[in-house]
Amino acid sequence: GFSPLAGGTEVNRLGSFETERNYVSLKKIADLKIIEKCAAGGPLAGFVRIGAMATFQEAVESPSVPDYIKKACLSMSSPQRRNMATLAGNLASARDDSYIIPALLASGAEVCILGADGKESRIPVSEYLFGSVGRDKIDGGLISAILVREKASVVQKRFSNTAGSHAYLTMAAGSAEPAGHSNSRSGGASGGVASALCLKNTGIYFFPDSVLPGAEPKDDFFGSAEYKKYLVDVTREDFLSALGLSERTETEADKAKVLFLPSRTVTGVDAEYAYSEIFGQFCGSAASRSALSDNRTEGKQRGKGGAAR
Repeated sequence: GFSPLAGGTEVNRLGSFETERNYVSLKKIADLKIIEKCAAGGPLAGFVRIGAMATFQEAVESPSVPDYIKKACLSMSSPQRRNMATLAGNLASARDDSYIIPALLASGAEVCILGADGKESRIPVSEYLFGSVGRDKIDGGLISAILVREKASVVQKRFSNTAGSHAYLTMAAGSAEPAGHSNSRSGGASGGVASALCLKNTGIYFFPDSVLPGAEPKDDFFGSAEYKKYLVDVTREDFLSALGLSERTETEADKAKVLFLPSRTVTGVDAEYAYSEIFGQFCGSAASRSALSDNRTEGKQRGKGGAAR
């Protein structure tokens, strides 16, 4: 079979576990490159549509893209890579060092899926990564665009050994004005606060109604678990201050809402390069999405009841 090819930065990455040998490039589909504000008064009013083939650099240069998304894109320090990598590809890869996933989750962004029948549907990014409701919309479908909110208060921070190396910790928190439809798991879509973090060699956490209440980092090449917990705690205080929120005690209800997608690693392989091929797919087949669904289910189960802390 064939798999769609976006920017190619994951497929061509040193140590990639992408196994597909046949690809169809999407670069000549002009409509997938469009970045535009959605029509006022329409069903998508308040959103900016970023086409699936729009690169990080094109998002940075677009006057339509909100600053918080531009900041996330600029955390990819290499101009060469920004000119190749697409936001949709980075989302679809679901890597635990993603540049944009925390900001997308914290702001209540949505993703458009183009089905085999030619019809487009949309679901929250949180549902795409952690959910099961939209599985029929994802299987065999293609990401056609990402919808980001024009008006959102988002704070974010990225920790890495160098500007160009993989981040071992990426965090974001924020809220957004309601736009289009809202969803109970769409983060800032309801106007409330939400936060998310990518923790390398651990996974992706999403906190729908709280600011970084906790995570379970591991000792690795990047630092000790204690040091990473310290970074999360300090950043949490900074985020609360920046958003004008007061400290509050985490409840059992907060813990029950935590969603977690574990990292995919391969035993005996340097974790720097240990990613499953199913995360490298820009557009997954039903079989690969089924495997991803199993992984997401595991993550949801670990997240419930506070086990993910």
